[in-house]
Formats: sequence, structure tokens, C-alpha cells
Amino acid sequence: MGEGHFARLSDVPRKALSLSIPAILAVRTISCVVPDRRKAEAVRCALQGPIAPACPASALRRHRNCHLFLDTESASLLDCPR
Repeated sequence: MGEGHFARLSDVPRKALSLSIPAILAVRTISCVVPDRRKAEAVRCALQGPIAPACPASALRRHRNCHLFLDTESASLLDCPR
């Protein structure tokens, strides 16, 4: 709720699904959509930091069919040639 996706606590779904990294990596295809500047550091860590438990999303780099969709803001901290 604190990220602004829901206006009121009553709008937040009562149930959610949580998966372990091994369960996520066991699927055939992974699609991740990462919008917003608030996620830029996590994106940088996942794509350019070490693959380590400190950044669970870094494990996605070991999957052979993972698609990451970023907007300009979420990709803003990446070191990329321009």
C-alpha cells in the first residue's frame, strides 16, 4: 500500500502469492514489468551488481528466458552506452 498503488487499505487485495527464487526460476518464461523511479536502484542491483542473496532479483540473470520491461525512470541508474 505504501507505494501508491492503492488509495485505501480496503483496496489492497486480501490474499497474495509469494514464491521462492527456486520456484520462480523453475518456470519456462519470466516476464517482469518494472515501472517507476522508485525501482531504479533495485534494477541497477539486479542487472549490474553481483548475483547474490542481498539482491534476490539478480537471480533472474541465471534464467535462460527472462524478459525485463523497464521504463526510462526505472532504467535511469543503469550504466549503459548511449
